[in-house]
Amino acid sequence: CSSDLCLQEGVSAEAMSFAAHEKLDNLILFFDSNDVTLDKMAEFTQSEDHAMRFTAYGWDVITLTDGHDLKAINAAVEEAKSNDNGKPTVIICKTIIGKGIDEVAGTNAAHGEAGVEFVDEARKALGLPDDKWHVSDDTYAFMKEKQAANKAVYDEWQTTYKAWKKANPELATTLEDALAKKRKSAKEILAMIPENETDEATRASGSSIINQVAEALPTYVSGSADLHGSNKNYIKGAGDFGADFGKSYAGRNVYYGIREHAMGCILNGFAY
Repeated sequence: CSSDLCLQEGVSAEAMSFAAHEKLDNLILFFDSNDVTLDKMAEFTQSEDHAMRFTAYGWDVITLTDGHDLKAINAAVEEAKSNDNGKPTVIICKTIIGKGIDEVAGTNAAHGEAGVEFVDEARKALGLPDDKWHVSDDTYAFMKEKQAANKAVYDEWQTTYKAWKKANPELATTLEDALAKKRKSAKEILAMIPENETDEATRASGSSIINQVAEALPTYVSGSADLHGSNKNYIKGAGDFGADFGKSYAGRNVYYGIREHAMGCILNGFAY
């Protein structure tokens, strides 16, 4: 989920470009487009056409003129899921910030605490109960049905996984060890690396160590912001991550392009 504020950050451009280029079509981004930032209305600091910006990067764009319409949102999500064309999708939801609180609705004042004193009156106007943590009986019933449906899907997946595990025991062990964070210790890995007294550049030694670590840890990945040749941090024989030029999503070397900010965010995602 993003907002006008998020898309003003420079890293958004890098991330949008990377996602489109690598054809990450499982990605669906919600853009809460309420034309507001904290200090001012968004027009005070921006004037770009966000839909055209996403289109230029190579995204599919779905614009909802009423971003409060839950049925329209659901339909947009289903459309995005069904469109297997190699493009990530942004759903631009035009919304009114602070909707229901007439005193601040549609203004940047609603971004902060200015509307708090009007919340109780707004709840009554919207027909909401006095209990601020109210969950309706319909909601409980819906979630109970959803839980049962999800359990059926989960059980079906377990059957599929067991069959795959039986056919691919080594891959299954690699996956399960990774999920359990079961791996060789740093001490064990270092013990595998022979001493090297060669007079060589640190980056050359680093390359040797990275490749030996990669051999010891099958889920270890590397990548570079256009500096593999200089940093020598390429994992040999591990393939390249991506969609084009002979790359594969199974590749362990990520070519980030000159996108250092997005690279940092992506690495946080990997670590998470």
